Amino acid sequence: MERETQTYFFPDDGRIPNHPDFPLVVYQNALKDTGLAERIVIRHGWSNSWSGSVFPYHHYHSNTHEVLIALRGEAVIQFGREKGGCHPFQIRRRSRDSSRSRT
Repeated sequence: MERETQTYFFPDDGRIPNHPDFPLVVYQNALKDTGLAERIVIRHGWSNSWSGSVFPYHHYHSNTHEVLIALRGEAVIQFGREKGGCHPFQIRRRSRDSSRSRT
């Protein structure tokens, strides 16, 4: 399976203060299993984690970056901005994988 990388920049929309130098980076097919995802999270010391669904409302983090690892299921998640020109991303994975969201 070939890994695909996409980069998206979002302007500040007056509500979500996106940064012009820090894009959303999407790595498709980057991880093959939950165990590898867990090891990466532990190795980097990422904390404040949960499994399951993401918030159903617009929000942002003013003092941190966020990592979202989706390994199973599907979701339509809107990134970047709330007003106009929305960019919903559909994440689809094989059914045998699992999902994990980290901040």
